[in-house]
Amino acid sequence: MWAQNRLAERYLKGIEAPQHFGKAKEWYLWAANQGYGPAMVQLGDLYSHSKGGFQNLAEAYFWYSLAAANKIPVALSRRDSLLDKLTPAEVTKAQDQAANWAPKPEGGAKP
Repeated sequence: MWAQNRLAERYLKGIEAPQHFGKAKEWYLWAANQGYGPAMVQLGDLYSHSKGGFQNLAEAYFWYSLAAANKIPVALSRRDSLLDKLTPAEVTKAQDQAANWAPKPEGGAKP
């Protein structure tokens, strides 16, 4: 998971590879789907800051919620900063999704 996260970071920042937000997102998803908290925060950042055109604040809230549950310190404040930008229904849906989420040992579909 750590290596997947590092590869995603390289695509995100364009280190030793061309910058590619889509590939970064795929690799972060693969690591996050296995339960890797730092990748969850990075997905929250991608979705909340619209890096690569992926803006989806409800999805960001979901990933920050999972990262907060994994005790990643910055996740809680980043998640809570989205509360005034989401409807109560969006927050409830994201909370329900996070409560019912379980890691996938293989991370889901390989990028």
